[in-house]
Amino acid sequence: MKYLALFMLFTTQLFAYLPTPPVIGSLCTESDRDFREHRYDEYIAVCERNVSTPRKDQICKRDGVSNRRNYTVDHVIPLFMGGSNYDDNLWCQHNSIYTGNIEQKIYFKLNRGDITQQEAIREIKKIKFKTVQTFTATLF
Repeated sequence: MKYLALFMLFTTQLFAYLPTPPVIGSLCTESDRDFREHRYDEYIAVCERNVSTPRKDQICKRDGVSNRRNYTVDHVIPLFMGGSNYDDNLWCQHNSIYTGNIEQKIYFKLNRGDITQQEAIREIKKIKFKTVQTFTATLF
């Protein structure tokens, strides 16, 4: 019975740190209040970052994370790719999942015109979703 209680406590703590599945993402438009400019050869609408701390808390709560200490709120489609600040483009990402270097490489490709916005979005989603799956798999 003692071991069962310890196992239940361990698994409860483990699940508290699992990353949540990303939402699908949404794009910035000229009508968004956070719209700032068009960029790149494709004339992509780009929004300025605008996510308050209370809103970050709400996003993590929505994603089942009650303590944000080990989490950050991330844009599924990064702002530089034309992502929005809407809730369906935000997710509570575990700090061990870092895609910054990959995002920078994709940014340079997009900026040079080597890839389109849609190709960049497919690439970043593939990386983020795979990272979440890999992280989750390593826990078990």
